[in-house]
Amino acid sequence: DEAATGVERRGVGGLIELHLCWNHVGDAGAVALAKSLRKNRRLTRLCLWDNSIGDAGGHAFAVALEEDPSIVLADLNIDENEVTEEVMSRIARQESLRQAALGDEGR
Repeated sequence: DEAATGVERRGVGGLIELHLCWNHVGDAGAVALAKSLRKNRRLTRLCLWDNSIGDAGGHAFAVALEEDPSIVLADLNIDENEVTEEVMSRIARQESLRQAALGDEGR
């Protein structure tokens, strides 16, 4: 939770690409990362494969992408998490995403 709070407050800097596969990010970390997208205008690729992310984390990404068209994220990989089909589909509908690896649930 402390790391998630730090990410939310400070963002992820000037990163263009961030791979956090197999890091137990969870919902708290995913929510923090989704919020940080509003501060980082350079991150175009985010890989969160197999991180125990559920609907709360997936929902945070959907909301961030829906509410802020200036977010430049084009490639989001949240495959192999516990996000339901409903939330995955909502993420997949975001026009800014050129590629979304969402697993079988989001296809």
